[in-house]
Amino acid sequence: MKISFINPTLGGDYSALDIAITVLASCVNEWSNHKADILDFTFHRRDWRKKLNEHIKREKPDFIGFSVNSLYLNHIKMISQEVKRIDSKIKIIYGGYHASTHPEELVELPYVDFVFVGDAEDSLIDFLNKQEKGLELDKIKGLWYYNKDHLISNPGSFYSKLDELPYLDWDLWEHLDDYLYFLGMLYQIGTRGCIYNCSFCEAKELRNCVLGNYYRVMSPKRYAEELAYDWQKYRKRGLRLMQLFDQIPALNKEWLKEFTEEYKRLVDPKNSKYSIFSRVDNLDEEKIRMLASSGCNMVRIGIESGDKFIRNKVMRKGLPEEKIWEVVGLLKKYGIKMTAYYILGAPAESKETINKTIEMAGKIDAERSAFFIFKPFTKESEELVKRYGGTIDFNRANKADNITFDAVVNNKNLSAKEVERYQIKAYMKTFLPHLRKRILRDNFKYFGRLFKYVFMGIKKGLSFKYLLTYFHIYGYDYIYE
Repeated sequence: MKISFINPTLGGDYSALDIAITVLASCVNEWSNHKADILDFTFHRRDWRKKLNEHIKREKPDFIGFSVNSLYLNHIKMISQEVKRIDSKIKIIYGGYHASTHPEELVELPYVDFVFVGDAEDSLIDFLNKQEKGLELDKIKGLWYYNKDHLISNPGSFYSKLDELPYLDWDLWEHLDDYLYFLGMLYQIGTRGCIYNCSFCEAKELRNCVLGNYYRVMSPKRYAEELAYDWQKYRKRGLRLMQLFDQIPALNKEWLKEFTEEYKRLVDPKNSKYSIFSRVDNLDEEKIRMLASSGCNMVRIGIESGDKFIRNKVMRKGLPEEKIWEVVGLLKKYGIKMTAYYILGAPAESKETINKTIEMAGKIDAERSAFFIFKPFTKESEELVKRYGGTIDFNRANKADNITFDAVVNNKNLSAKEVERYQIKAYMKTFLPHLRKRILRDNFKYFGRLFKYVFMGIKKGLSFKYLLTYFHIYGYDYIYE
């Protein structure tokens, strides 16, 4: 049987290749006699219907699958309806975060045939095998669907045998070379899940909807081996950085020590750089020293807010300010760059608290500061908006397809439009000093590179707004350093 996974990025954000569908497609192709491919709309936003029609006629898939998250849900619904219009016999499968936390909502959609709750590395292949043989589907782990008028709703689970996964086949992405040009990066993940309970993150809700341990780890040796394989395979095609998407990879010191030592053994860390996420309170000097010696050139940290109440009581981060400054100092000491993430417009946000965030960001002076706009993805965050006297603008929320722009919450003392104006102020405060340094350093080369990057992107159908932003976040350093 044939399944096509669709990457439904129609809004213009091209900052990541979807790991989830890459894992599933790689598993189907490696572990079964079925065939999986990936149809990516990132570079076909203007002609996605034509691209979809051509793909269906050429590949003739039996199933089309989506990894559903809240931001892309409207795009996914629109694409699903178009699939059914082109060929009503194609069965549509939803999985992913939103499918696991809201299966009862998605299974009722008239164009959705099956919903998978939890991880589907093994259950999807079980499903394809049974479909091919015409066998009953009622016992398949995590599967929700209607058998005639009867709803089958099987509990899902988290996949734990991470060492047994095949290496991700990034060649499934038709525009891989374009991604490598515009981003310079590939993505990997060797630990899954998170043990923390931040109010704005869907991880807590997912953990409560699916059976088994949410936090799982691949062996450090296996993880380092796949990263080394990617460097060997994709370096000449433009790979400049491995972006690790583990949520809390620095949690366990022994795991991190083994990983960094194995990575250094397999590749030259001087020209095989990588970047990680980390919580501030997962880091200390010993861990930062390990990371620096093994080629980690950037740590991506969620600071979220400069206001203690917003950061720790509303967002539930639990980060003392002194720990933030300690880690900032250690990263600078060991020469590791930092991307600092902030969220503007959270419940209870005011002009005073948002200015504290901007002030802190200016003092931290990270190489990259990203100011995301708060979106109420979780039930808890929706309740917090109401508790502190705010309201959600559902007209704005239904149109929002990114975490970067577009405020959707009107707080008691801060409107959505004001949040957007403060976002501009924040970038002026943190970005302009770095921009001046670049221009003074590179003079006309800077403008030449910017023009080429934006021109190439527009030619490929990318959004000018994102091109201008991502040139300074990804393109400039990772392509030209």
